[in-house]
Amino acid sequence: MQEIFHAGKIFNPLKNVSRNPSLSFKHIEVVVPARINNMVLDTKTLVNPIKDKVYHAGEFMFSVNVNTYAKLTVIPDGKSNIIISSKCKRPSLVKHAASIMQKTLNLKESVIIEANNERYYPHAGFGSSSSIITAVAVAINEAYRKPLSARQLVLLISQNHGEEIAGDNNRIIHVQCNGASPLAALYEGGMQLISGEATVVLREPIPEKYYFVFGIPKSYKVYDAKKLMKIEESTFPEMIKRSKDYSKDMAWKIIHEMMPAMKNHDMMTVGDVLEYYRFETGSLASDALTWPELYTNMKKLKKERKGPIKIISTSSCGPLIYALTTDKKKAIVLFKKLNMETFVVTPNNSGYTVLKRTQ
Repeated sequence: MQEIFHAGKIFNPLKNVSRNPSLSFKHIEVVVPARINNMVLDTKTLVNPIKDKVYHAGEFMFSVNVNTYAKLTVIPDGKSNIIISSKCKRPSLVKHAASIMQKTLNLKESVIIEANNERYYPHAGFGSSSSIITAVAVAINEAYRKPLSARQLVLLISQNHGEEIAGDNNRIIHVQCNGASPLAALYEGGMQLISGEATVVLREPIPEKYYFVFGIPKSYKVYDAKKLMKIEESTFPEMIKRSKDYSKDMAWKIIHEMMPAMKNHDMMTVGDVLEYYRFETGSLASDALTWPELYTNMKKLKKERKGPIKIISTSSCGPLIYALTTDKKKAIVLFKKLNMETFVVTPNNSGYTVLKRTQ
């Protein structure tokens, strides 16, 4: 699983792409939201994908205004250079995104790029690596009047995914990607149920009355993706077993509880399904191998999911914990009692935003 490759390598090229598009805008600025990965529908396919780097695991996610920006200047010089701003904290990801776009579209222009996560919490559960790649890809696509469709962009990003290696600006490591980060940016609807190959099954807006309150434990530190993948690989046998033991129960719950709750905007029932997934299927127990505080904090918070607080859960493998609530002050108090750093954001139901577009 720990495959390391040069940034810009394409494993799964797009088919039927219109190449050599005309440049329309030399200056573009975009902002993309983050995704919250609430649960994976079939964990065994994260271990054994059907096709190399193409995942059928599926996911249920929320889109939130934890933003990532990209600023792009295009230089029509015929050289295809990628010039990365010194302000970029994650240059290998910026390079990867720009390179796969140049190769896919056969772009001859050079680009100057600045891109960063506005809240710097790598590998905490926000999908920040994919958000960097998505923001850069979206900006380049906008500069050429969107030659790639939303579906094409999602597939290109998710099926050629990698994350940074500490101290290496030229290579990245493969990490599984179900496509939720580009889907959060490229499709409307703040909650999305996703099946294999980043296929949207159902999407609905998150009611605007809700806030997301995030808690980051004091134990959080920025782990290298290479180290995190090594820890995750140790849980692969358990992930396969969980899929076998709980897939039927989860399928029933998703079809008969989650999907109707999404349509009815019944966030408490959505929270019931997520709580079952995290506690009863062993998801939290596995994640606690990396973040020991996660399970104990979630167990303490479980009884507080009532009244205005409809969901208390975590994202991906942690360590962040979030509350979906109409009473943000109450959630902040709960998280601070557990010595967590907190901040509040709103749902994102509209996808990415173009802040600047000039010729």
